[in-house]
Amino acid sequence: MQMVKEEESINLFFRNSEPQEQTTRHPQNGHGNRNTQQSRQRLNIITCNIEGVKGNSAYLSDLSKEQDIICLQEHWLWSFELQKLDEKLTDYKVFGRSHDCNEPITNYQIPRGRAGVAIAWPQKFDKVISKLDDGNERIIAIEIMKALTSHLTSRANMINHTISCGDLNGSLISTRNNKHYISLKQFTSVNGLKPTRDIQSKPTYFHTDGKATSQIEYILSNNDILLSTNIYSQDPVNTPTHVPIKTCTNLYLEIKKNSKSKTNSVAYKLIWEEMDKDIYINEIDKHLQYLPSHETTADDKLKCVMGILHKATKLAVPSRIIKLNGPKRKASPDVKRLIGISKNRHRLWNDAGRPRDDLPLFKEKKEAK
Repeated sequence: MQMVKEEESINLFFRNSEPQEQTTRHPQNGHGNRNTQQSRQRLNIITCNIEGVKGNSAYLSDLSKEQDIICLQEHWLWSFELQKLDEKLTDYKVFGRSHDCNEPITNYQIPRGRAGVAIAWPQKFDKVISKLDDGNERIIAIEIMKALTSHLTSRANMINHTISCGDLNGSLISTRNNKHYISLKQFTSVNGLKPTRDIQSKPTYFHTDGKATSQIEYILSNNDILLSTNIYSQDPVNTPTHVPIKTCTNLYLEIKKNSKSKTNSVAYKLIWEEMDKDIYINEIDKHLQYLPSHETTADDKLKCVMGILHKATKLAVPSRIIKLNGPKRKASPDVKRLIGISKNRHRLWNDAGRPRDDLPLFKEKKEAK
């Protein structure tokens, strides 16, 4: 792995195979605008060997509630299935690679999912994170811009920070000395990568025989930006043989929030009596033939069918606006006075049983309105 040497940046690497020589691409900084507000968010990282997103989606949903950067290994999705990560992590931006990323396969007679890596970050971080081309189907990297340490006032001092995390298929515990473990220790030593001191020897992998355990998940850094590491306990919702680990850093991300006015919202009513049945039926028939194969779940098929129905409805059924909400604007004193009179007349008319015709309360209400 090649170290990054760029000011105001951190590289976050996530791997579960033998490291390879890499190169680094440097994205350009964007310019801010006057209508933005800055805030700081501490950078925390979770790494998890998920052993299949489809089968462990409930636990992934629990992890996403923490709003940290999530590194996933073994999502077991093929390239044409990667959108499932977006569906499961709706509040995140996802960068993923599959086992077939270099030679994509079709959805016909697909084998069981294999390997795959991904990094997901909360959408509020999107403007300070960029994807890197480095890596392969087992190695993926992002670059994080505009990070500050808790004790620095200048970003100019933030250089050469690398974080590597994932399932390393090997342990850094001193008592483990097989060939692969020795090679892993040599690699981390040469590159100055180390975990936090509080990680100790708590296991992250539990063999299915219920006896053997090991510590093979790590979050490493080439300096002292990692503060503490928490190895999760086994959870009944978490089905894999691995447990996640989370590291808290002393880094803060500068988040710029655009000060935009509240957007308008419109509610429509569908006029089913005026539906064009031919267009509706033809649109449904046209898309039904592309339903997913039998390997997909019932939920996936239901989502696909609902999407087809919504699209057909949009084309064949007319609609009209029934509610329009826009940004609230301050009323002048005269307007406020007239609004108060109108509300008072309406209340008197309503309390009197809502009289009609030429009765005085009805006339006064209409005039005030």
